[in-house]
Amino acid sequence: MPTRIPSIAIVTIAFLLLAAGTHAQCLAPLVIGGELRASDCQLEMHVVNPNNEPFFDLRGRVNNRQTCRDGDPTCDADGATDGTCTFQLASCFNCTDPLLPECVPIPAASYAIARPRLDSANPVDAANAEAMAAAVAALAGTRDPEHPDVVEFDPLFADAACTALTPFKVPLRQTASGLRTRRYTMRARSIAPTPTGLRWDADALRLICVPQE
Repeated sequence: MPTRIPSIAIVTIAFLLLAAGTHAQCLAPLVIGGELRASDCQLEMHVVNPNNEPFFDLRGRVNNRQTCRDGDPTCDADGATDGTCTFQLASCFNCTDPLLPECVPIPAASYAIARPRLDSANPVDAANAEAMAAAVAALAGTRDPEHPDVVEFDPLFADAACTALTPFKVPLRQTASGLRTRRYTMRARSIAPTPTGLRWDADALRLICVPQE
């Protein structure tokens, strides 16, 4: 659409200005996970998918439905038409998001990957969960030995930062008539303490892998 590119440019410029200041480690654009607007900036996702369509949702936010065609080099990091879309994701904490002006970031106490599960019998799901949890732990966290899907921050994680880009594989559905689109919802959450209790930010990211035509 003619208005899409200028809108994306405005959002990207805003993030770059923030990166030039105190938030140099925040990436752009950020996907808002769908929690309350007052807490949504606590945890957001960055997805390498510049041509996602539609780029914005009906509320003007970066779309949390991210669609990639198998083999598309702009979104499929494995670069091959191999039946799997390898998205590149980053978990981002405490970033000042220009699309969430009323949200004030606060230091995080923990992060958890809820879906996929680390104990999944599906090896792709288990590997995806491990990659996401390990990337968050590499920031400044510690994996809970009894619950390795949980990353704890002690001291609290107060930096405005994103993890390294992390591969997240979404295989196409294999059917008797060939490969078909797969839709997968990744879920994660961050918890931060406040003077009145704990503040949760539970995020959902919908990843859609489409076969080549």
